[in-house]
Parts: sequence; structure tokens; C-alpha cells
Amino acid sequence: MTRLGRLVGTALWLSLAPVPAAAQTASVLLAEGIRAYRDLEFAVAVQLLRRALEPTDTRGLSPADRQRAQVYLGAADVFRDELDQAVATFRTLVLADPRFRPDSLVFPPRVTQVFQDVLQTNKAVALAAPREARVRAGDQGFAVRAYATSRHALQAQITSVRGELIATLYRGQITDSVVLTWGGLDAAGAVVSAGRYTVVVTSSVLPDQVLRSVRLPLEVTVNPLDTLPWPPAPPRTTRGWDLRFVIPGVVVGAGLAVPAALGVGGGKSPRIALGLAFGTMGIIGGRPRTSGPSASANAEWRAQVAAVQQENQRRRNRPQMVIRTGPPESREGPTR
Repeated sequence: MTRLGRLVGTALWLSLAPVPAAAQTASVLLAEGIRAYRDLEFAVAVQLLRRALEPTDTRGLSPADRQRAQVYLGAADVFRDELDQAVATFRTLVLADPRFRPDSLVFPPRVTQVFQDVLQTNKAVALAAPREARVRAGDQGFAVRAYATSRHALQAQITSVRGELIATLYRGQITDSVVLTWGGLDAAGAVVSAGRYTVVVTSSVLPDQVLRSVRLPLEVTVNPLDTLPWPPAPPRTTRGWDLRFVIPGVVVGAGLAVPAALGVGGGKSPRIALGLAFGTMGIIGGRPRTSGPSASANAEWRAQVAAVQQENQRRRNRPQMVIRTGPPESREGPTR
């Protein structure tokens, strides 16, 4: 099919279709644009692919199809010797997804080399973060992966809503990707308060030359953990009859009172009274007694109390945190 025939046919189909949905329109334009590229009709491919990427139609393209449209559009411009247009298209593609690479089995070196040049000259990162993470403070359980277009200097920080520095997550070179972790602590090691924060990742070539940044909004909720109850005090101990007092008292008392009661010897009344006194003293001295816990029980209880105090302090210092993320936002130039 000639260039004119392809354009006329596609336009006629779009005009006669009963108000197609955006997805159908964009998909048809994408398919026709790729077919034109493969037929070496690069000018037709450019027109169709640009039409597919227009805001009114791009809503119908999935992220993967949008990338396909961009890479074929850039490749078509390369073959039309419109390198500025190709570079602009590839730049938009790599800034949105630094991980994207054109398939070398589909696109020849002439195209992939231009794409590689764009990767090398545009320093940027994309962030991949969970929608929600539940972590214990200090555990570094919240992780964000940063993907780079090419090697450059990277700095990642947590800032407050007023732009104050909370913590530095990373400072150094990035080649392909790096994992940024945070445990919900500030630079001094204290648990941050509940509220809104931002992960600010900057790309630069020179230390003071920030090229662009990506901001990832965070919403942090702090849920203190329940503390442990105090361990029960050790029970008091009850001692049985102490025969060291009971037996001598009873024996001596009986030895005095019984003979006197039987009329043996003189001084009946005093001996009976004295015998009863000795017996009573033995019984009172040897009766069962309740005393405090033993030394070993007290020592064990104090150790349990110390362990509970330590655990409760740890729970207060390391509460459960919920970190929710919003959509990342890319900015050109220095952070403000």
C-alpha cells in the first residue's frame, strides 16, 4: 500500500467508525504506525504514531503500548534523519522509565546507538515504591528502588513538609539501580512523628549541579505497641510446725505437770502451772508461720521486672509504623 493510500485508508476508517473509544482509536493508530515503519514508510509512521500519542488518544494506550509508540516514533525519525525529533522522543521515554531499552532484535544499531546516547546525556532516576509498608521503627523495612538512565551522582533524603532535612538515605554514585531503605528514624536516631514527609532524590553530574529530582510523598502513621504488664510478685511462704520448739516444750511441760497431777512429789500447783507454761511456750514457738518470699524467688522476680522494663522501653522506642506512598513527581533543575 502506498503512503497516500495508507493515510487515506486510516483516516477513512476513523471517520466512518461509530465514534470509537479512545482505546480503539489509539490502538489502531499504533498498529498502523508500526506497520508503516516495517514497510519503510517512515513519514507515514511518524504521522500515525504522533496521532496515537496525542493527549486525546493516549488515554487509550497502556503504559507498555505508549512506550512502543514512542520507541517506534523515535526510530522512524532516526531513519528520516530528524535526529532532534528522535532525541526528544527518546528523552521523554527514558525520563519516564530509565529501565526501558529498545529490543536490539527489532531495532538496528543506528537506532539503538541514538538511544544509548540519550541515556548517557540524560541523568535521571525513576522510583519504584510499595503503596504501603508496615515496619517496626529502626528496622529499615521501607524500601524504594531507584533506577538510573546511566551512571551519575545520586543523593536521597527524607524531608519534612517544610523542607527540613530528616534523614539522608544515600549519597554516592548510581550505575543501574540502588535500594533506598528507611526505618522511620531521623538523623539523631529518634522515631519521627506521624505526618507527611517526602523522599527527595536528586541527580547531578557535579556536586552543586543538580540536573533534576524526583519527589515521592509519604504519609507516616505511628502506632505505639502495647506494653507488657508487670510480673506478679512471688507468693509468701508458710512454714510448718517447728519441732525444735514443740517437742522440748511439750516434753518438759508434761514432765512437770503430769507427775504433779498424779500426786507425785510436792508443790503440785506450781509444777502444773510451770509445766503448762513450758508446753504453751513450745507450741507457740513452734507454731506454723507465714513469711516473705525466699531470697531466690525475690531475685528471680526482680530479674523478670527488669526484663519487662527493658522490653517496654524497646516497644516505646520502636513502635509499629505504616508508611504510605503517593505518585512520584519529577522536576527539572535544582530542588526548591
